[in-house]
Amino acid sequence: MWTPPGSFSSWGIPTIIHARSAVIRSSRVRRLRLTLVLLRGKGARVAGYSGTPLAKKLGIAAGSSLAVISAPNGFCDGLALPEGVSVRTSARGRVDVLVFFATRRAELVRRFPAMKRALDFDGGLWIVWPKRTSGVASDLSENPVREIGVANGLVDNKVCAIDDTWSGLRFVFRRSDRPTAR
Repeated sequence: MWTPPGSFSSWGIPTIIHARSAVIRSSRVRRLRLTLVLLRGKGARVAGYSGTPLAKKLGIAAGSSLAVISAPNGFCDGLALPEGVSVRTSARGRVDVLVFFATRRAELVRRFPAMKRALDFDGGLWIVWPKRTSGVASDLSENPVREIGVANGLVDNKVCAIDDTWSGLRFVFRRSDRPTAR
């Protein structure tokens, strides 16, 4: 059967598959370039693949209080915090968001009650541990972290890739445990 030159049927199946793959690759590259251009110069650390700034993923809102405990050097540098966020490095007083970096189960078990006391009833407590692929020595993973949080009376409601090294699990007070009026 004769087909006119330049028609799809004269290309053959391998050519069509190759052309389709090239289009898909080029559109992914364009999306990645666009994302990088949009983020360039904003100083926003982006977590995972979604392109959402890490501060937003962690629930850090303008005017909120944030405690960052045992964080690796430079963690807060590229966080691009919203306006009016107060940051501290201890679990004293009430905070809206608390981020605790842990590598050892025993330390997490020991320090969890103090972090729970520091958390506002509507706040979020992020327990962050090294990913297995990170090369950082740790005896923690998602399941032991969840068990410790639940044993302390909180529930987990969100998981987040902090960066290539760290993962986090967010704990909150159960709605039934929150005061109805302040």
